[in-house]
Amino acid sequence: MKPVLKIALIAGCSWGLGSLWAAPVDFTPRPFVTELDGVKFQDIKFIQGGQEICYRPLQGWVASGSPEVARFRPDSESAVRVEFTHSDGTSAPAWDEEGVKDLRQRAMAVLPPVQELKLLSELRSPLQMNGHATIAFTYSGVLFSQKYKIYLLLLPLESEQFNFFLYAPEKDFDKASKLFLSSLFGLQWK
Repeated sequence: MKPVLKIALIAGCSWGLGSLWAAPVDFTPRPFVTELDGVKFQDIKFIQGGQEICYRPLQGWVASGSPEVARFRPDSESAVRVEFTHSDGTSAPAWDEEGVKDLRQRAMAVLPPVQELKLLSELRSPLQMNGHATIAFTYSGVLFSQKYKIYLLLLPLESEQFNFFLYAPEKDFDKASKLFLSSLFGLQWK
């Protein structure tokens, strides 16, 4: 049995007590600084309805984006990248075999066109966000004319779904995926 990770709190952002709702998300990165025990951190906010989504990217990673997608990468030379997107009109899944089958289909629907796409693994609830279960898929395939691995974490909710992607060349995937998952500890709704 794999351990379940729980999201940690960060000064400056705290979890709302209610559930999330389907409102448009503006993923345009809005930088702000938080301080914890005298150490300053460069955080990012996104806006969803009347809420802020706060995220602490990995140190040194560069943020960019638009209302539709937030993008992060270690530097301009790296082929590793992370993207956050949002889907409306979904339903909260039943976490039985039929519900997981639906989530597999949802994952395929949000993936970009990838040649030679192959599902490598599936993990139910690798971490919980605001008390909600997640599901993660790892794929391999050809992107940009080279072999990549893609890690896709879905946060499926009633009426909406958050999609968190990591794209990395195979040689960089193991290290990048660990960093990516650790960065999701800094994702919170305020």
